[in-house]
Amino acid sequence: TSTYFQLKLETSNRTYYYTVDLEGLGANNAYFPVNTAVLADMDANDTATVKLVQASGTAQTDLNVTTSLFSGFLAC
Repeated sequence: TSTYFQLKLETSNRTYYYTVDLEGLGANNAYFPVNTAVLADMDANDTATVKLVQASGTAQTDLNVTTSLFSGFLAC
């Protein structure tokens, strides 16, 4: 089982982290939602990349690509 997961949002200006501690949840969790919100300073040509990092553990992590979602908008 993994010790923690870290969701990483890398923008052109800054990197944002959201860490989920899994120590008390036990092994083989079927579902674990990861949600966060960020108001990022970005301009028209900036980019944003989302990464999910699994810390330690011997098994892989499966992501359901049909229900995974990233959204953003330009707040003026």
